[in-house]
Amino acid sequence: MGGFLLTIPSGVQPASQRQIISAIATMVSAEAMKARIQNGFSVAPPCSVCADPEALALSPIVRTGDQLARRIEIVTWPRPPIPEHILIEGTPGGQIKAA
Repeated sequence: MGGFLLTIPSGVQPASQRQIISAIATMVSAEAMKARIQNGFSVAPPCSVCADPEALALSPIVRTGDQLARRIEIVTWPRPPIPEHILIEGTPGGQIKAA
């Protein structure tokens, strides 16, 4: 369905960390998610946005995504759940690093 992983690098100073946390909070707010839907970016929004009738009216994928999520039919783990995945991922990573 799409989405982002928002993190703070470990070397960031505490004062900057507070600014980053504030920016992330703004970016993931219900208002920001609704604005994304209004502009055609219909990833799976949080439940607070899925409950908004205006957001539901803007994009049919919002309702469908919410229904799939509630039925636990969306796979959110981006990797296959197999023990060999580390080997599969590490092999090309090692080749790229060596090149």
